[in-house]
Amino acid sequence: LQSCRSLLAPAVHCRTASFWRKDRTSDLDAIEKIAPAKEVDKAPEVQRPSAVLGDRHLADSITCSNRRVAPRQAWVESLRSANPENAYLDLPTDIIDLHPDVFATFPRIDLIHKNLYWQAHYRLVDWRCITTRAELLHRSRRKPWPQKGTGRARHGNRRTHIWKGGAQCKGPRGPESFFSVLPYSVRVTGLLSMLTIKHAQGDLHIVEDLSLSEELEEASRSIYDLANSRALRRLRLEAAESSLEATKKAASSKELLARLALSEAELLASSHSPEQSTILAAVEREKEETEELLDLIKGGKAAEAAKVAFEAADYLRKLVDSRHWGPAVLFITE
Repeated sequence: LQSCRSLLAPAVHCRTASFWRKDRTSDLDAIEKIAPAKEVDKAPEVQRPSAVLGDRHLADSITCSNRRVAPRQAWVESLRSANPENAYLDLPTDIIDLHPDVFATFPRIDLIHKNLYWQAHYRLVDWRCITTRAELLHRSRRKPWPQKGTGRARHGNRRTHIWKGGAQCKGPRGPESFFSVLPYSVRVTGLLSMLTIKHAQGDLHIVEDLSLSEELEEASRSIYDLANSRALRRLRLEAAESSLEATKKAASSKELLARLALSEAELLASSHSPEQSTILAAVEREKEETEELLDLIKGGKAAEAAKVAFEAADYLRKLVDSRHWGPAVLFITE
């Protein structure tokens, strides 16, 4: 108590002395002189982890559980058939295990219906839009007859919906979008339920790859190689023309016509100058365009590519029908 009084008494005295002049800086100075600030014991510094990542320990997968359920099994098949007419006699090539969390879940028919309804409607836009009485341009706002004295019903104008040729009311005012997004859990659960049902019904077929018969593979590969070579040739010609664009502009038109009149053999035999390289590129481009034009006139490679695509679709349809896979087949490749 004595120490507290000795500390408080000078402070109170200083306050009474400086109270009338509204300045309390002297009070603070007196308190600091009497009771010097004591050093506060600092808390021990907590060792925080560094910002640099060290060894990372990955947790278990959050999508697949560790429940003790036997995995489902499925055959691995091939789309290449040795006997297309009797493709149902083709034997599977392998058997694999399917995770039970994906192919052995409880089927939620309600969530499947929600997903199917959502996929069928979220792209739709209702463009219908009625014409209101404010949007009519061919009707007057004049009152058809006086309010009283005629014995007929009262009307304000002929724009309302009860008149022939009038406007509409209580109709759609489009465009109205039906876009929405289902929750992630609903979409995932619906997908897993559909995969489970497909596997249980025998409509899930796992194939090695999507390669068809050897004839179709060779035809498609030849068309692809031809298109790729033409594209590379065109790129080379464009690069040659762009690099020698300045030289081409400097050459006069008469000299270019004279050079173009030369045969290709003479141009190849002569020394290659920048101008001659430009002329060769132009000749090659003209020949390429002529060849593509003839292909288009004759039906060409575009018709051949369409024919190969049609044959591939027909081959796959016959294969599905011969193996009795049904109309709703889901293919999964490894």
